[in-house]
Amino acid sequence: MSLRIGITADGRPYELPADVLTHTIAILAKKGAGKTYAAGVIEEEFSKAGLPFVVLDPVGVHHGIRSSADGKREAYPIVVFGGEHADVPIQRHMGAEVARAVIGENISCIVDLTELSKTAWREFVRDFCLTLYKENRSPRHVFIEEATEFVPQTRRPELQEAFEAVERLVRMGRNRGLGCTLISQRSAQVAKDVLTQIDILIALRTVGPQDRRALLDMFEAVLEEQQLEDLEQFKATITKLPNGMAWVWWPERGQFVQVSIRQRETYHAGATPSFKAPKVVQAKPDVSALRERFKALATPPASRGGGGLPDARLKELEGELGEARHELEAVKETARIAAQTSQQMLREKNEMSRTLGEMQARVRAADQLRDALAALGLTAGDGAAPVVAGLSRTEVEAIVREAVASIPTTGGHVQYVPAPEAIRKGYQRQTVERAMVKIDGLDPDEGRALRFMLGHDVFLTVNRIALALSGNDSGSLRDRWSRVLKELEAKRLVAVGGTGRQGRKPRLREWVASELAPHSPSDQEVEEVYQAVLGRIAKPTEA
Repeated sequence: MSLRIGITADGRPYELPADVLTHTIAILAKKGAGKTYAAGVIEEEFSKAGLPFVVLDPVGVHHGIRSSADGKREAYPIVVFGGEHADVPIQRHMGAEVARAVIGENISCIVDLTELSKTAWREFVRDFCLTLYKENRSPRHVFIEEATEFVPQTRRPELQEAFEAVERLVRMGRNRGLGCTLISQRSAQVAKDVLTQIDILIALRTVGPQDRRALLDMFEAVLEEQQLEDLEQFKATITKLPNGMAWVWWPERGQFVQVSIRQRETYHAGATPSFKAPKVVQAKPDVSALRERFKALATPPASRGGGGLPDARLKELEGELGEARHELEAVKETARIAAQTSQQMLREKNEMSRTLGEMQARVRAADQLRDALAALGLTAGDGAAPVVAGLSRTEVEAIVREAVASIPTTGGHVQYVPAPEAIRKGYQRQTVERAMVKIDGLDPDEGRALRFMLGHDVFLTVNRIALALSGNDSGSLRDRWSRVLKELEAKRLVAVGGTGRQGRKPRLREWVASELAPHSPSDQEVEEVYQAVLGRIAKPTEA
C-alpha cells in the first residue's frame, strides 16, 4: 500500500509507504507556502488507507479534511473534538480522556484547540501526549500544528512539561506504534534536539535567513557526496518555490527530491476565504456515544471556597498571569540593557570630545609657535612650511612638536593617547580571530560536536550527543564521540561535569575570558567577545 502525495520534478508520481504512519516527519515553510495543505494531503491518504491519525490543531485549519472540496459530497468520517465544528466539545482538562477515546475507539480525529487559551493548549497537549504514549499499542500518527508552541528552541519553565511530553512522543513514540508530524512556519524556533529526531523533512518555500540556516544545518552534515549538487539547487530555490512545491528529504532512503504536492480532495480550511467559497458539506460520523462519554467531564471542577471561580479557570488565569509577568521582566531587562548601552555611548562620546579638544589645542599651539618664529624673523621659506635659518624643515617641525607637547591646555598637559574604545575593540577583535583560528582548526567531528553543544550550553551525556549527531547511541558511536569530546577537553573547549561528572558542556566562554585576562576585561567585554565568536561560527558560508 502506497500513499500518493505528489509529482516529482521529472514527472514521476511520488509516494510514501504505508509504514510512514509510525515515522517522524517535519513540514516546515513560511506562512502561506502550503505546509498545512501538504499535511492535509497526507491526512487524506491515511484516511483512504484506513490508517488512524490525530491532529492537534491550535489554529483550526485541519477540520476540513472530512469535508468535500466541491461542497457536494461527504468525505471522511473524522471526529472533531472542540472548536466551532465540534462533534464533542472539550475543555482543558480532557486531554487524557480524549487520548483514551482515540485508543479505545480506534478513530481518526481533529482536536481543535482554538477556543482554549495558550496555557490551556499546553495542558491539554501535555495530558494527551503523555496518555497516548503510555497506553497506545496500535499504529497511529499524530500531527502537531504550530509546533513552536509546544517544542520551542527557547523555553520558559511553564513550557517544560508540554515540551517533555511532545519530545518523548517524537523521540520514542515509534516503540508504541506512534508516528508524529511537526508543522511550523519558523524552522529556527523549533527545538533543534527535537528536529534531529525526524525521519523525513518536507520543506516548502522558506525566506527568513535564520529559518534557511536551520534547514541547511540539518542537511550539510549528513548528505551523501552525490547529493551535494541537489543541496546547491536547494539553496538556490528554497526562497522562490511556488506554493505547493516542496523538497522532500528522507536520508534513510537516500532521497532528496523536489515534489509538487497533489491537489487536495477535501476542503482546505486554512485557505484565504473568498466571496465564492463553496458551501461545505461536513461528513458527520455517529458521535452520540462519544458525547455521552464526555458529558460528565464537561462539568467544570468545583469552585474553591464555594462561589468563586472554577479551579480550572483560576489555574488558567494564573498561567496567563505568569506569562505576562515573564514578558514584563523581558521588557524591563531590554530597557535596562538599552539604558546601560546609552550611558556607555555617552561616556565614550565625552571621552572622544575631550581627546578631540586636546588635539585641536595642540594644532592651535603649533600654529601660534610658527607665527611667533616668523614674526621674530627666524624663519624663511614659502610660508606653508617655514624654515629656521640653518635648520631643515623636518628639524623645525620636531622642535615645534616638542615645544607644543610641553604647553598646558585646559585640564592639564596634553597627552597623545588612542581613544579607549579603539584599544578595547582592538584586543577584542584579536581575541575573536584567535578563537576562530582555533575552531577552524578542529577536525569535522570536533566541529560538529562543538557546534551542537553550543546550541544547548548545558551538560550533555555522550549518549545524548551520539544520538543527536549520528541517529543512535550504539557502543561504537558512543566510543567515536567520546574520543571527540576528549580531544575537545584537551583543547580547553569542553568541560566535564553535571550529574556524576558524566556530562560535557562547552567552555568557549571561559576560554574567551582566559584570553582576555591580561587586559582585565569586564564581564560585559567577555560576553561581547563570546557573542561575536558565536556569530562568526553561525555565519553561513558562501555558496
